[in-house]
Parts: sequence; structure tokens; C-alpha cells
Amino acid sequence: MRLDVRPRHCILCHAKSPDSWEHVIPEYLGGRLQVPLLCTPCNSTIGSKLVGQLKRDPGIRIAAERLAPKMPRLYEAMRRGWTYVAKGPEDQTVRVKAGKSRDRIVARRTPKGSLLIDTKEARRKIEEMLVSEAVPLAEIKKHLQRLESAKNLQVIEFPSGISTVLQPIESLQPDLAHPLADERLFALVALEYLFLVIGNQVLVPYFGPVVAYILNGDRPEYLGVEHLKSGQYSASHRIYVVPTPRQIQVYIWIFGYHVYRVTFGRLGNTLRQAPVYLEDLEARQSLWAASLEEARRGNFMSLRA
Repeated sequence: MRLDVRPRHCILCHAKSPDSWEHVIPEYLGGRLQVPLLCTPCNSTIGSKLVGQLKRDPGIRIAAERLAPKMPRLYEAMRRGWTYVAKGPEDQTVRVKAGKSRDRIVARRTPKGSLLIDTKEARRKIEEMLVSEAVPLAEIKKHLQRLESAKNLQVIEFPSGISTVLQPIESLQPDLAHPLADERLFALVALEYLFLVIGNQVLVPYFGPVVAYILNGDRPEYLGVEHLKSGQYSASHRIYVVPTPRQIQVYIWIFGYHVYRVTFGRLGNTLRQAPVYLEDLEARQSLWAASLEEARRGNFMSLRA
């Protein structure tokens, strides 16, 4: 869903035209609302970098796994590139990478010199080894037929000391040994959403240090980014603003569980209420409420292109 309201210039570099359609909630998470807020260079560098780190966040992955039955299409798209781990031959850790059509074992050698390889790729690899050993083609064909008819745990010997064992991998577990998403991403999302609330005021000097933080990581004292947890998952995201006379807080709820509160302190404002953006991942709808009170009453309107 595209909303064509543009700032005077890119809200990050303040120099180029905002010619790149930016998902307010990253498309990777199922966000559909797009607004032209950034120039192409800023979107393809800092924007892509921060979203790339989000894809490895273990908390986001756990949420997607739990909500998979409610959002199967989004889950299948999100899991591409994820890795899983299990114990394999020689008590070695086997990594399996999720793909579009099927999952594959990530090939690696063990300390004893064995090659852990995906069964689907074993035929090609064995054939390459036999060809390099100058084994006649007729013999290679026979060896490959033996490989295809092998049963689990059956050892097959090949010329030059090569042997294979077809061993099933069981009890795959998510590989969660990755860092959390960079908090600068949520500062960027908050700044983008603020533009939809206060317009070109996000270009005034007050927000300069905020932009510098998003670009370089040097956070100003008056900017807070907190990661809270609600304790309950839901197949939705939402963003809303809570204004006070001296600060503005932007709440970003991801999968109903992860709550990122971005506080812009020392900011005098007259804002009393602001719209609420809801992304319904089950119904695949972008919704809008006129205020937080209207959202609590369930009074949402559908955003349409």
C-alpha cells in the first residue's frame, strides 16, 4: 500500500530527493505501507543494512516460528536463509540452511577429514571425486547406482579409499546464536512514522543528532530506545505515538510481543493525539485509527492504495 506524501527532501541526508519507496514496517516483517521518505542511496545503504541485521534477530525468529500457522506465507518467506543445527556424524554440529524449495545441509569437513554434505549433492560430489581419480565412466555409473540405492547407515566403499554413510539428521533446532537487531532500526522507523504525524517538522535541527545516531551510532542524550516485551504474541504489528508537553514517545509493536519504545525528549510540542497504524498479518491488511482511543475501541479503517 503506497501513501504518496513526501518530505521536502530525504529525512536522513537532507540533501537528495525522497525518490525511494520505504516500508514503514520492514517488508521482511510483512509491512505493506510504503511512503517515499528516503533517497535511493540512503535506503539502499543504511536502510538495507539495518533490515539485514533484523533478519538474524533470534527474538524475531522465535516470534515468527510461533505465529507460523496464522501467517504461513509470510513465515515461509521469512525463514529462507535461516539456519538450523543438529548433531551429526562424529558428534559434529550439522547446520541446515532453509531454502525456497527445500532445506540443505551446509557442507563442511570434520576434524577427522570427513565431508558432511547434503544427500542431494552427494552424487555430484562423489562423481567429481571419481572423475578426478581417473575412474572409468562405466565404473563411475555403477558406483553412483550403489549410492542411490543405499540405505540409512549403510557404508559404501569407493575407489581410492572414499567411503560414504547415509545418515539421517534428526531433532533440528533453530540456530539462535545471532545478535539482536540494531536499535537504530527502530529509531529510523520512529522517525519515519513521526513524519506521517508532524510532517516536515522532522527536518528541523532538533532531529539532526537523531539522524546522526541512525547513520553513525552516536546516540544523543535526549533520545531513548528501549526494548520491552508484552508477554503475548499476535500476528500483527502496530505503531502509535504518545505525546506529552515535553516529549514524544513512539511505540513500535512487532508480532505483538516485542515492543520498542523510542523517546524523543526535551521536545516541546502541542500534539495531543496521533493516528495508529496496524498491520494485520492474518488478513493481510493495513489499517489506520484516528487516535489511540479510537484504536482501543477497535475503530480502524482500511488503508487502500
